[in-house]
Amino acid sequence: MYPITITGHQVDLRDFWANDIPAVHAIVGDDRVTRWLSYDTRGMAQAITIIEGGIQRAQNDPLAPSTT
Repeated sequence: MYPITITGHQVDLRDFWANDIPAVHAIVGDDRVTRWLSYDTRGMAQAITIIEGGIQRAQNDPLAPSTT
């Protein structure tokens, strides 16, 4: 069942891909964004960990909710 894609009228949701790392880092690495989130700004290594972990969890159990 991996990868899962949900298509709506205005947005498509999909599992993370490895090439999403730069975009995720652009978000989690930006103080202007993370000041409104529940965690501090993260570096590239942490963005890689986020994406790799998400991919691994989705491959292991595609329907399980994330615990992070």
